[in-house]
Amino acid sequence: MPRIISLVAVFVTATLAGAASPVTVEIVLDASEVMNHPGVGGVPIYTTVRESLAAVVAEAVALEAEPVIGLRLAGGDPDAEEVEWCSATMLALPPAEIDPQQWLRVLDTVEPRGHRPLIASVRAALDDLGAAPGVRRIVVVTSGDDQCGETPQQVAAALAAVDQPTELRMVGLGLDGDVLDRYRSVPIRNVTTAEELLDALRWAVFDIEDESRPTGDPVLEPAASLAAPSRIEVGERIEITWSGPEGSEDFLSLALPGMPDDDYLEWARTEDGNPTVFRAPDVPGAYELRYIDGESGEALGRTSIEVTEIPVELRVPATARAGLRFEVHWTGPASPGDFIAISWPGTSAGRYLDWQSTTAGSPLTLSAPSKPGSYEIRYVTESGREILFRSSIEVQP
Repeated sequence: MPRIISLVAVFVTATLAGAASPVTVEIVLDASEVMNHPGVGGVPIYTTVRESLAAVVAEAVALEAEPVIGLRLAGGDPDAEEVEWCSATMLALPPAEIDPQQWLRVLDTVEPRGHRPLIASVRAALDDLGAAPGVRRIVVVTSGDDQCGETPQQVAAALAAVDQPTELRMVGLGLDGDVLDRYRSVPIRNVTTAEELLDALRWAVFDIEDESRPTGDPVLEPAASLAAPSRIEVGERIEITWSGPEGSEDFLSLALPGMPDDDYLEWARTEDGNPTVFRAPDVPGAYELRYIDGESGEALGRTSIEVTEIPVELRVPATARAGLRFEVHWTGPASPGDFIAISWPGTSAGRYLDWQSTTAGSPLTLSAPSKPGSYEIRYVTESGREILFRSSIEVQP
């Protein structure tokens, strides 16, 4: 039997305000093409989810404190062109008192297709909830991660930006190990049958636990942890403290998000000591630090880090005398191999007339060419020989 339902996770940014508080829920439902794939017993995944959602909505009417529930689709827009799939999110039912028949009619009209703009749909759901009082909850029901280049960190930022605390819970359908890793900081339940899916939806929507469930839900905890700055400037030292199994072949790595676990930009064995120190890349952007099991090549823990630019500036005289030295004041990353050079305008970064390493400090001196004319002073990185800044100087007789 295919494993279609593998995860129920909760990423909570606010605790419940209490049983007496009104509850407003918006379900963000994956309506991408994957929901047509076969699941339990060969039945399409969406068919199982639709039946479970219909059952949960019918149960909601009988609750003593009936929640207000809405429905938003992530994908599935029959009018969207392929290039617009990442904007295909639609409010199918605004949060309101429950009409089970209306829910059935809407669920029956859903046609899963296209991509899955999951994070954009969650942001839209935050707007849908508006100023709803009491407990505000978004329940994401999905067969995979966002397909439009957005990340769980962007969800956290969106939740933190709203005035009213909002809770986010996720019911996963066939999520693979990479997706589980990306949502590693949340409690996770693993369900494998349609019956367990129904229990998971009761938990996610109503906060009702299955009394037959063993005490203490299974939680996917990372087998290793890493602590490092969340933001650092290019070229700086990244000091990483970590804990893990410390297998003989285990190592820490620096990688781009989306790289395979066993691929990296820089690495160091755990046996080399704790903390581990890397140098931040010269290219600003998002990166990952990972603890890698040396035998399986799998990431046992990971954390995100953002590498930011260091402002680069050159202060040079407007003119210099031919053949004489002149001062250059500079600021920049001063990464190993970086240098300041005087060059002909329009030439590549690797062509220059005189240069000095940034290890010489600021100011440093360069020698003006013997031939008068217009030249450039450049800040050049050794990695890729990229010109980060340039300034003009006129050499006079």
